[in-house]
Amino acid sequence: MAFTVCLIVDNPLRDLDGLVLLGWQLTKLGAKVWLVPMHSQRFDIPKLKPDVVVSNYLRSNNLEALRQYRSAGARVAILDTEGVGGKSAKHFSDMVASVNGYDCVDRYYLWGEAQHDQFIAHPGLGGPAPFLSGCPRFDFCADPWKKSLPETIAPGYVLFNTNFPVINARFSTGPEDEIRAMRSAGFTDAFAREFLSANRVGFTGMLEAIKKVATALPNERFVVRPHPFESPLAYARLGLANVEVRQEGSVLPWLRDSKILVHQNCSTAVEASMMHREVISMDWLAGGALALDGPTAVSRRCGSVDQLVAFLKGIDDYGLPVLDEALQLARQRVIRDSYHEIDGSAAERIAHDLAHLVNGTSLPKPSSEPSEPTLHERRNDSSGTLVRQFLGYRTVQAVKRWRNPAQFKALASKNFDRWDVEQIIKRLAGVDAGHVVSTLSQPLSWSGSSRCVGIQKAHGN
Repeated sequence: MAFTVCLIVDNPLRDLDGLVLLGWQLTKLGAKVWLVPMHSQRFDIPKLKPDVVVSNYLRSNNLEALRQYRSAGARVAILDTEGVGGKSAKHFSDMVASVNGYDCVDRYYLWGEAQHDQFIAHPGLGGPAPFLSGCPRFDFCADPWKKSLPETIAPGYVLFNTNFPVINARFSTGPEDEIRAMRSAGFTDAFAREFLSANRVGFTGMLEAIKKVATALPNERFVVRPHPFESPLAYARLGLANVEVRQEGSVLPWLRDSKILVHQNCSTAVEASMMHREVISMDWLAGGALALDGPTAVSRRCGSVDQLVAFLKGIDDYGLPVLDEALQLARQRVIRDSYHEIDGSAAERIAHDLAHLVNGTSLPKPSSEPSEPTLHERRNDSSGTLVRQFLGYRTVQAVKRWRNPAQFKALASKNFDRWDVEQIIKRLAGVDAGHVVSTLSQPLSWSGSSRCVGIQKAHGN
């Protein structure tokens, strides 16, 4: 049965590869798939009239939109781009439950076993919706999709992954904006401000550490990869001849081509373990509000810049120390709890479940309608819908550009186009040549809308 799916893309740097792979698997089942930029979804999705919308998260800021899609007849599924968000699996489930919008969700895809268990046990999140799937973007850590990763630069560099979007933001208007976002996600004001303070210290320490290590090891090559939501400018301003600042594409090919990852409380430490790369934690910058159990548990740990320099020197001279059994077991546990099976099949699992969801064979329609929005929500939603319909996408974007040029420019970098999607499809086709897909542009009548891109099974395939 043919059906239409909208996949909302939050940040293309991080999410586009995995969502195109999900679209690839969905087209095998007869779906027409639209990849929709997050910031334009309220314009595009009502025009596409999908059977199911796969949202990038369930938070208070998009609840009205999800209710609108469901009221229009679409099923709503969540594939959370922050699937290991929060301080723990319990905190993550509490954060989602606090939105009070779970009744409009038909399916919630969970990355790992710990999150799934917490959703099942949570009084506000049980029922038919939780589904343990893994996350499609980590399918590229395993065969066969690992073979489709693009080339980066000559392999063998030391990779620094940084993680300071709160204090070095690329997309928000500043720290206070980030604090408001943390509050809306269920963090207390006290913790949010403690987290902000710790980020200031950590960010300054990271800049100092990169400079000292690169200076101490002038013959070593370093790549600094800022978090997708970080600005790269501060790192570029270091002006070090043996350091490249690179933020393009998914982090996975950069991990593959590195010889070791250095991080500070960054979840890519776990991804490096999936890619069988060694990991060093900068423990002197990792304490307090910044501490995350998973990335620390999988890492070899250094307590100072001098220790880090000595360790990196030792790689070339003596090779890596033997990995002790406790660290090996910790890596297996963290991957299982937070990312399920790294087997290259998460996209396929989700695609098949979405097909069943649309056809009604795996999940019945909810026995009750979503809870009614408040009068305030209805007024805001109605007025916002009228503004969008009356002004159109281009006019609304022009107003945003006039009101806040810097933020508009930052958000524009979250766009993607047909060429971006086709490059990923070419790489997937190199692995799965038996399946041929074609891309779709928006109809000309949508010239005032944004650049969502469609995928469908090629005719005759």
